[in-house]
Amino acid sequence: MYIDSCTSKDGKYTRHLLRENYREGTKVKHRTVANLSRCSPRELEAIKLALKHKDDLENLTPVGAAVSLHQGLSVGAVAVVHAVARELGIADALGHTRAGKLALWQVIARVIDQGSRLSAVRLATSHAAGEIVGSGAFNEDDLYANLDWLAEKQSAIEDRLFRRLHGEHKPGLYLYDVTSSYLEGRHNEQAALDEVAKLDGCYVLKTDLPQHAAYKQTIHSRYKDLALVEQAFRTSKTVLLEMRPVNVRLESRTRGHAFVVMLAYRIARELARRWASLDLTVQEAIDQLSTLCATELRIDGTPRCNKVPEPRGSVGQLIDAAGVTLPAALPMRTATVATRKKLVDRRKSR
Repeated sequence: MYIDSCTSKDGKYTRHLLRENYREGTKVKHRTVANLSRCSPRELEAIKLALKHKDDLENLTPVGAAVSLHQGLSVGAVAVVHAVARELGIADALGHTRAGKLALWQVIARVIDQGSRLSAVRLATSHAAGEIVGSGAFNEDDLYANLDWLAEKQSAIEDRLFRRLHGEHKPGLYLYDVTSSYLEGRHNEQAALDEVAKLDGCYVLKTDLPQHAAYKQTIHSRYKDLALVEQAFRTSKTVLLEMRPVNVRLESRTRGHAFVVMLAYRIARELARRWASLDLTVQEAIDQLSTLCATELRIDGTPRCNKVPEPRGSVGQLIDAAGVTLPAALPMRTATVATRKKLVDRRKSR
């Protein structure tokens, strides 16, 4: 790992990137770990010195300085879910404005720990939300307002995701299941049930599509795919993402909340695919990843850096299976994330 610096031709701007080399087959490639352009010259020199002596950092401590290590923010789950959201195009579809980043945090929080906007803020106080997502300072009121924004922008966001998924090759066939069945009446119910039982396992598919538009096997295959749709709704409502309780009152915020859940489902489904060979549910895997925390180095009581440690075996296996590379370090937290409503105040009022 090294710092790559480059100055513009006019000499007005210098960018500094923290980069690392890696091997892909027989080729040596490079990737950027962090943008250090906002660091001061002294901070850059300190990082260079630390990289040069990364195996004996304790020898760089000023004489007499008190050095202590502290558990930092949880980083494993946020880093993995955020990386998958980027790969799926969800981060780009939401955009990189403050509203887009808040929406992305709501989606990530829904995957990690389902709950209200209040709980999403609390989650950000112990997880590296701002450090990885770049959401800045926020409270529950900001997230409620962000649901309004999501409802307003939903169509545009869906269009971006659709174009990313299908490109110019748009599907030509869409099927909707609008069937239903019921029994009514007061007499001969058993006889009616017996008649219905004779048709167990039999069904008829009817479509208004002409024969040249879709073959019968295509119609049948798409109908069977409805089972996947039903599974998606079941996961969104109860199993993992818990759409209910909604915890909002306005229609726009209900729509925004439902949209957050559906985007979270897309990530959860992809994680399930990547972790299919592991004997864990998605929620169990997320819980394990959440145990990986940054290590905060303090000198004379002042936080100096947040290092991401090497994960233990089971957590490392999850990260590798997800195809994610963790950052080597996190930026120091500068923005305040806190709830406006305090549990202590609510307890006193009872």
